Amino acid sequence: MAVDLRDGIRLTKLVEILSGKENHSQRLRWPAISTSHRIHNLTVALTAIQEEGISLGGDDGSTVTAEEIESGVREKTLQVLWLLVSRWKLPLYLKNIDLRDEIRLLKKTLLLRNQKLPSVQVPL
Repeated sequence: MAVDLRDGIRLTKLVEILSGKENHSQRLRWPAISTSHRIHNLTVALTAIQEEGISLGGDDGSTVTAEEIESGVREKTLQVLWLLVSRWKLPLYLKNIDLRDEIRLLKKTLLLRNQKLPSVQVPL
């Protein structure tokens, strides 16, 4: 995964598929044979992600850079993929789940667990 996304081409195509906009691949350098080509392509992909309103900043204040993905930092690559999944696919998945029924079931289960059951006395 970290190897396949290092040139920026697949990542840009993924953003285009998810967003429905196909204007980013025109700016890619193909084939990406040098480090500068790969970094350029990753910059195109990360810019496209930011144009979709996705923040690439982490909780610790750091941000994902093209150089980190190009060098194969798996944590940063996974962070970008997770941001894409949570932006486009997770909301679609959550629409299919009736959360109200799930919450009612959990409350009912919690209530049953917290109720004290009457003690049963066995005759001797």
